[in-house]
Amino acid sequence: MPDFRAEGSLWDIPRFPAKTPEVAPRRDDLAYVNRSPETSLRRWAPLSRDEWARVEGRVRQHTRLRDDFVTIPFPRLASTSERQIAAAAESYKREAAVVDPRLAHEVTCASKATALAEFCSQLRVQTGVQLSAGPSVGDEKVTVFCEKLPLREVMRQLSRTFGYTWLRSKKVLGGGSWVLGPDRTPNTEHPTPDAEYRYELIQDLKSQLLEEELRNRDRNAALLALDRDMGKYQPYLTLSPDEALARSKTAGEGDKKLLETLSGAGWGPIQMYFRLSPQEQAALRAGQELKFKPEPGTGERLIPADIARGVLQSQRQIRIVPDTGEKSEGKDAGSEPKYRFANSDDPSPLPPTAVPSARAGVTLKLEQTELGRFGFSGSSEVHLGGSITGNDNGPYAIGLSPSVSQPENAAVNARLAGDPTLKARVTVAAMPGVRFPVPGNDATGQPDTGHQAPGTEPKLTSADVLEALHRASGMPIVADFYTRLYPADALSVKDRPLFETLNRLADEMRLRWGKDGGTAAASTRDAGTRSWLQFRSASFYNDRLKEVPNRLLARWAAARRERGSLSLDDLVEIAGLSDAQLDAVSMAEGAKELWGIEEWDMACNQAQRPHLRWIAPLTLAQREAVRNPPGLRFTALSLPQQQQFISLAVGDSSDTIDSLAELATATVQVDYSLPGAFEW
Repeated sequence: MPDFRAEGSLWDIPRFPAKTPEVAPRRDDLAYVNRSPETSLRRWAPLSRDEWARVEGRVRQHTRLRDDFVTIPFPRLASTSERQIAAAAESYKREAAVVDPRLAHEVTCASKATALAEFCSQLRVQTGVQLSAGPSVGDEKVTVFCEKLPLREVMRQLSRTFGYTWLRSKKVLGGGSWVLGPDRTPNTEHPTPDAEYRYELIQDLKSQLLEEELRNRDRNAALLALDRDMGKYQPYLTLSPDEALARSKTAGEGDKKLLETLSGAGWGPIQMYFRLSPQEQAALRAGQELKFKPEPGTGERLIPADIARGVLQSQRQIRIVPDTGEKSEGKDAGSEPKYRFANSDDPSPLPPTAVPSARAGVTLKLEQTELGRFGFSGSSEVHLGGSITGNDNGPYAIGLSPSVSQPENAAVNARLAGDPTLKARVTVAAMPGVRFPVPGNDATGQPDTGHQAPGTEPKLTSADVLEALHRASGMPIVADFYTRLYPADALSVKDRPLFETLNRLADEMRLRWGKDGGTAAASTRDAGTRSWLQFRSASFYNDRLKEVPNRLLARWAAARRERGSLSLDDLVEIAGLSDAQLDAVSMAEGAKELWGIEEWDMACNQAQRPHLRWIAPLTLAQREAVRNPPGLRFTALSLPQQQQFISLAVGDSSDTIDSLAELATATVQVDYSLPGAFEW
């Protein structure tokens, strides 16, 4: 076929269409310079937090720790390649397989109400193993009784009973440096015995959050219990105060007290409790004081007319007389007679219901009297012009979580009723043992044995009772300790089965008990492993916040022994404790009876507490001026101190500051005299 293409002809042009040049897409400048944080981070750690947790979880799940009560930090890697993950898993498995032979050392413990920091120190002295309690648990108090048991069993019980964690870390012998903390990769270059381990007892975040959840649940249960307790008044709500008084005279013992409460100042607050709207109930639970007045002001509510009539009727002890003097509390002259509240020597006084100008008011309060315990109280008032008088009574009902007030150990531990080790018959007769320090006490922060104060009934602590139980049963015991005193006669048991004895004693002390025999691995590895009796306060999550550390109590007790009384500075320091610690009734009783700190109530007094706390941040020169006449001048205070001074000086009283000239000459002086007087 002839070739029609000629040189330079059209046939020399390529037969395919020309390709259109590509144009780069437009890109936002900010998107170019601001890279996605997730993209940037994944460059260094391709696995997300959840994915990494799953990898770690799988390794931990399939790797058994030989010392099963310890926690070993999982290696942290800069790269997450399969090779690196495999190496980390192997490193963790090598550490998990290590059994510290020093933990087989036998120990004997007889510790009562001992801080965990001090208890770990005692174990360290016995065994030479580096044991310590972290800051989060160091002040927690424990009671432990055991004889010649492996150290690892004691460590295991501290972990299992309280939900704490032992962190194991390593010191390389010869290197001299510790590898500490869960976020540090443990050094596995030198396996045992070229490395020595140390152990720290801590409470991890998960355990702390669980305690917070338990506190919230306990609060709700206590509020429900208070509402149920208020239900006892419902059958009598239709009675007027006079009708309740009449029925109380013929009522039985159970109803008599309720009717007497309803016949007096409690009638108004109790009636108003059952008339609150959901919004008012929520405000009351939130700690707001609800005021119902005849002429309500800002934030106050109008009192219903029928409630007002009943309140005036209930205030029969208040008497009123006509006021013929110039200073009267009634309405303007010419409108109606003027009246005033009667004095004891006024003739022919009238009840409030007989005075047209008398008005009624009611105030409701729902207070957390101490952590975990609520009380509903209130006042009934009579208003007469500008004067007000009345009664502030209560609490009319108490709210405490039923699981705290009634542990019901027999039902909870029913599965152990047939346990052969709990069938032995025992006699428990505890004697007071833990008392305030006496001269010659060492500085361990643990109370020494003392004597019951003369003229008082003998009282026991849980440590006293558990010590007697250990002697009677021969079983090792581990328990928490919170300051509570119990009458001795209520905690004595004679010749009863151990199971029944445990239920009775634990219920009386508001504890929960359990029995732990250790793991099978532990029982085969450690000869002599025995079952433990474990005890925990039914309200430990609240008690932890209310308990005052031994180290502080010991210091204040020592200062009192040395000087014969606490100084003002000591009172200020005590008042600096948390409200939960200062409001705890059992803690106050223990501070006085166990530690001999007689001035405790002065520092805890809710009226004096703000004044003592105001003194705390003063300089040394200011404190010296406060103690001595003529006192500390108002003009020598900083602006925040002046504002707090005005608040404390005036408070809720009707007194007012008329001019700045009054403040210019104002002073503050504290008169602290003994015994037991504090004046602001």
